[in-house]
Amino acid sequence: MKAIKRFFIIICITLLILVIVVTGMSLLYKNRAPFIPITNNINIERIYSDIDFDNDGIDDYSDILEGAKIEAKNKPTYRSAYYAGGYPPDDEGVCTDVIWRAFKNAGYLLKDMVDEDIKNNVDKYPRVQGKPDPNIDFRRVPNLKVYFERNQLVLTNDLSKIEEWQPGDIVAFSDMHVGIISDKRNKKGVPYLIHNANQFYREEDTLELWNLYKPITGHYRLKSSKDYDNTNEQNMNFKVNVIVNNVAFSATLKVNETTKELMELLPLEMNMKDLNKNEKYFYLSEQLPTNFYNPQSISAGDIMLYDDNCLVIFYDNFNTNYSYTRLGKIDNMSYLKEIFNRNNNVTVILEKAN
Repeated sequence: MKAIKRFFIIICITLLILVIVVTGMSLLYKNRAPFIPITNNINIERIYSDIDFDNDGIDDYSDILEGAKIEAKNKPTYRSAYYAGGYPPDDEGVCTDVIWRAFKNAGYLLKDMVDEDIKNNVDKYPRVQGKPDPNIDFRRVPNLKVYFERNQLVLTNDLSKIEEWQPGDIVAFSDMHVGIISDKRNKKGVPYLIHNANQFYREEDTLELWNLYKPITGHYRLKSSKDYDNTNEQNMNFKVNVIVNNVAFSATLKVNETTKELMELLPLEMNMKDLNKNEKYFYLSEQLPTNFYNPQSISAGDIMLYDDNCLVIFYDNFNTNYSYTRLGKIDNMSYLKEIFNRNNNVTVILEKAN
């Protein structure tokens, strides 16, 4: 009996030590300071996109990187849950939320992009199991991998090819985790990883570590204009005319469920009223599908939907706390801004471009 009791005590002590060691390592990883990058002797040419989709003066790849860094700074609470409408609160998120929030900073609604591809190619998405669910599909790693492999640039998974790992790239680890490649690099030239695994520092030198833990199975980059043929590029947008005082201005609408239904209503003649000396608005007779998000900043020329039936054309730049559904943008606002400034109420005709 004494031998059995002694053996039981040894087992308990061993398990206790194991728990302490594992807990300590977890806390060490979670709270450690990131390594300081040493890149003085590393000369890697940075790749920039030739597209500035949201016309903010910053190329798409830099915008995606900036969006990921904002997410890292905000450090939302890690919480995996199902949300009606798809989007979690700003202060919550998981690894996949880093991706769509980074894309949003460049003007892209990744949810719409993924949902549309699933709708048209549901058999290509095994995780969906034949039943698309826009409330969650875009926040699942397997679905993101299929989308990026089908629609964007697929790059090397080899970390030794450090020059091919560029800021703003997307990286997937097995079917379990995703992140954004940082512009910081360690002394070997391997870039930092921006991600959310409930760790303390959200931008850190752990790309190699994660590759050991969960091998890299996907490395992607948003296509730039030179990567599209003309047909594909045209299919991504609707071209419309915005006619004010008999002068036509061209505008580009992003293809999504909202703009598809809006196009069915054209031509529209709208008596647009002024608000705050920075926007013109008009309430439509029809309710349109919505995909609300807070853009944080508005640019002159942005065309948005407020609520589900208020079409808004902005003619000044400012920050906002309101949420909208993005529709598109006026291609050239210079003269139109002058017209809007001179007139409180204006008649605007929105029609399909020939």
